[in-house]
Amino acid sequence: MTGKSDRTAESRIEAVEGIWKKLWSVAAFITGIIGSFWVSPPYIAGSDQAATLTHFAKFVVAAIVALMLLPMVKRSDRQAYAILRRKIAAAALVVSIVAFFGYQRLYEEWVVTPMVKNKKLVLVTGSRVVDRDVREFMAQYSSLHKQRISNWELLHYAAWSPWKIWTKESILRRRRILSVLYVLITPVFAVTMVAIAQAISCTVSRE
Repeated sequence: MTGKSDRTAESRIEAVEGIWKKLWSVAAFITGIIGSFWVSPPYIAGSDQAATLTHFAKFVVAAIVALMLLPMVKRSDRQAYAILRRKIAAAALVVSIVAFFGYQRLYEEWVVTPMVKNKKLVLVTGSRVVDRDVREFMAQYSSLHKQRISNWELLHYAAWSPWKIWTKESILRRRRILSVLYVLITPVFAVTMVAIAQAISCTVSRE
């Protein structure tokens, strides 16, 4: 009995592993398409932090795909199901458009991406400056040039070190916000794609 139960447990584990591999490949395909237009995470491309955030977003997409594919197994009314999926796709598309431009706006306001020594940096700015010297420098620049100093120029004068300008807490807060939004918004694009695929599949099957 023990040997039989062990084999059953192993077969179940192998089945789960096989299903997860298929879901992961679908998630990789979807995130690959999303990555062709979706802006980068708030980390230097290729860094461990960027890779971790991207893989986590892919994991969430795989989970979303699994949850959306489950109802198709026992669904008999394909016409109603196709209509529901079209509605979900339309709603998710609207949300994804709004989310895309909302995230892009924050990214442009909070992130500076200069090329330094042939390497593209991803520098997240903060909301609070470190000390009075920085504020005085910003005030002098504004008085001299009759305009507010940009984050790019400010970082240029600080040798591309955000930590010399803004407090660590304010930089990390913005980085966390961007990271959370990146992970939350990416599945919205996936929902749109999967819902459209499901609606098309139901329509074709019905015909």
